[in-house]
Amino acid sequence: MRVKMLTRAAGPDWKADAGVEIDLPLNVAAGLVSGGYAVALEKAKPAPPPVVAPVVETAAVEPPAERAVKAKAKPRKK
Repeated sequence: MRVKMLTRAAGPDWKADAGVEIDLPLNVAAGLVSGGYAVALEKAKPAPPPVVAPVVETAAVEPPAERAVKAKAKPRKK
C-alpha cells in the first residue's frame, strides 16, 4: 500500500523521512495510517480469500471400556 509519511519512521527492512511516499506491506501501512504517522495514497486492496484445506475424515476406534477377563492378582511380597 502506498503511503505518504508525516513523520520519520523505520522498520526492519524499510525507512522513510517525513514527506516521502513509500510502498509498504498492508499491515505496516495500516498501522502507520491508523496511528497518524502516515496518510494513505490509495485504498487498501482487499486481501484474497484464505485457502481452505480439504477436510480429511479418519476413523478412530475407541478402546473397550472394560475387559472380559479379570487380570491375575500379583503375589504379595513378604
